[in-house]
Amino acid sequence: MKRHIRIALMIAIGIGTLVTTPALAAFAWGAVTGPAVSNVTGSTWTVTWTINVTTLSGNDNVVCVSTNTGQSAQCGSTTGVLTCVLNNVPNTGTVTSDISAYSGTCASGSKKTQGPTGAISPLAVTLTSFSASTTAGGVTLAWETVSETDNAGFNIYRAGSEAGPWMQVNETLIPAATPGSSEGHAYTWTDANAQSNTVYVYRLESVALDGTAEVKDVTGIAFRPAQRRWIPIAR
Repeated sequence: MKRHIRIALMIAIGIGTLVTTPALAAFAWGAVTGPAVSNVTGSTWTVTWTINVTTLSGNDNVVCVSTNTGQSAQCGSTTGVLTCVLNNVPNTGTVTSDISAYSGTCASGSKKTQGPTGAISPLAVTLTSFSASTTAGGVTLAWETVSETDNAGFNIYRAGSEAGPWMQVNETLIPAATPGSSEGHAYTWTDANAQSNTVYVYRLESVALDGTAEVKDVTGIAFRPAQRRWIPIAR
C-alpha cells in the first residue's frame, strides 16, 4: 500500500511541473516598414513591406502577408529582415493587411500566429499632366491635378532609365497648394542639379496627410548638345 501512494505522489508532482513551464514564443518581430505603394497602373498597386523577424520556430515556419482582397505572398522562412511584396492590389478602396506566421504554406488554414496589421487607403489625387522642359536653371517639371483629397504634397524622383535606381531630388516635401483640399492645382519645380548631355526620367509621387505615398506618373527627357535643348523621349 505504501508503494502505491508514493507512485501517485510522484505522478502528481510531474504533472504540476509540466503545467507551470512557460511557453516560448514561436513568432516574434521588431521593426516593420510599409506599406510602400508603387507601380500604379489603372486600378492596381504594387505594395511592399519589410519586417524584422526575431523568432520563427516550431509550426510557425513561414512568414506571409495577406489582404482582405484575397491576395497573399510569402515573405520568407528565416529570421532577419524580410521583404513582403504583393502585386496587382486593387486600389479602388481601403485594403487591410496582416503579416503573420504560417505552417508550411500561406494558405489561410495554415495560419498559426497573428502578426502586425495595417490598412492602405487610395489617394484621391487625379493627375492630368506631368512634363519636363529645359530652363536656364536646370530641368523644370510641371504637373497639374484636377482634384486632390487629403494630399499633403509631392516628391520628385530622378533616374537614368525607368529601371532605376531612383533618387529623390527634392530635399523637402513639395507642399500641396491647399493641403487637404479637394481642388486641383498647377505646380512647377526645377531640378537645378540636372546635368547636360544626360538622359533622365522623372517620376512624381503624391503623399497623403497620413504619410501614405503613391507614384502618379513618369516622364522622360534627353539632352541634345548640338541644339542645346531638351527633347521629349518617346514612351
